[in-house]
Amino acid sequence: MGDIMELRKIVVLATAALGLFSLSAAVYYHAARLPAPIAIDTRGHPSIGEGAIEIVIFEDFRCTGCRIFSEEIFPQISTLYIETGLARFTIIPLAFLDGSRPLANAALGVFDLAPDRFHPFVRELFRTHATNRREILSAAQKVGGIDLYYLARCIDAHLYDEVLDGNLNWARQLLGHQFGTPTLFVGGIPTSTASFEAVAGRIAQIEKRR
Repeated sequence: MGDIMELRKIVVLATAALGLFSLSAAVYYHAARLPAPIAIDTRGHPSIGEGAIEIVIFEDFRCTGCRIFSEEIFPQISTLYIETGLARFTIIPLAFLDGSRPLANAALGVFDLAPDRFHPFVRELFRTHATNRREILSAAQKVGGIDLYYLARCIDAHLYDEVLDGNLNWARQLLGHQFGTPTLFVGGIPTSTASFEAVAGRIAQIEKRR
C-alpha cells in the first residue's frame, strides 16, 4: 500500500512539473515570436510615469471601449507598472467620433495649462460620460486646479483642432486598415485592450525577451 501511495505521489509531482515546464516553454515561445516593435514618438503628448516600458494608447473620448479601458484596466496598469516605475503611459487623443471634438479640445487645453490634471480630467470625462460644454466644465471643476474660463474658450473656439487633425492623420497612417480606438501599443507592439491580463502578458513577454 505504501509503495502505491509513493508511486501516486511521484506521478502527481511529475505531472505538475510537466505543466510548469509547458507553461514556461509557451511563454518563451511567444516571447521569441514577438513582432518587431513600431517606433512611436510620444514627445509632446500627455504622459505619466518614467519607466522603461512604453505603453501608448490612441483614444477618442466618446469611444465606449476607451471608457471601459480607462475605468477597468488602466487603474491596474497604474498600480502595478506606472507607480512602481516600470512603465510610462501616454495617451494620444483623437477626435473622429460624433461629438468628440469638444472633449478632446478641453483635454488638450488641460494638458497645456495643468499637465498633472490631464489624466484625472480624462478619467472624470469617461466616468461621467460627459458630452456637452456644461458637463465638461463640471468634470473639470470636480477635478480641480483647472482654469474653467480658458477651458470654455478651448471648447468654443476649437483651439486644438489643428493638433487633433494631426493626431488623426498620424494614427490613420500608422494603423492603416486596423485604425480604430482604443488601440494600444506596449513596447511598440500592438496589444489587446480586452483585459488587464492581455497587457500584463505582453509586458511579461517583453521582459522575457530582454
